[in-house]
Amino acid sequence: MSIVADVVLLCDLLEAFTEDFEMLEDPPAVASLNAWLEEHEWAPLVPLGQAMSTEAAFQACAYGGAIVRLDVPAFLQAVAAQSWARRDAVLLALKNEGEERFTVYRLSGDGAIAAVG
Repeated sequence: MSIVADVVLLCDLLEAFTEDFEMLEDPPAVASLNAWLEEHEWAPLVPLGQAMSTEAAFQACAYGGAIVRLDVPAFLQAVAAQSWARRDAVLLALKNEGEERFTVYRLSGDGAIAAVG
């Protein structure tokens, strides 16, 4: 368990649309992940897309947060357990307080999550 974990989550922009191409407030997988965080008394991830748009709209769904005492292995499993429309496009960067760099994670088609590099 970390004291503070910095989390950045990126997923495909298509995660935020219905089959009829109606825009959702949050992608269903992110909403479900946030519900899991709140059930465990952690703060939800917040949208970062508006802060990242400069000359054009950011072409991904971006979320992040600084979470106190996050159970990182449980969180990684929760990310992997979500029903992502494009699992191969999900990228998670996580850095615990005191670590020198972020660890980047990717999802696999078989439901696993693993560090990259």
